[in-house]
Amino acid sequence: MTNASQFSFPNYGSHYDPVVTGAIAVAVAAVVVAVWGPSTLARRS
Repeated sequence: MTNASQFSFPNYGSHYDPVVTGAIAVAVAAVVVAVWGPSTLARRS
């Protein structure tokens, strides 16, 4: 894990880009909605 993180974030995270993190979060959310469906994830009242 250390080797992978040093490759991904060289110089102790100095090249962190929130746009990349946001894109990854949106992609993960889209996969979750695609797998489980919006009706399953909706709160029923």
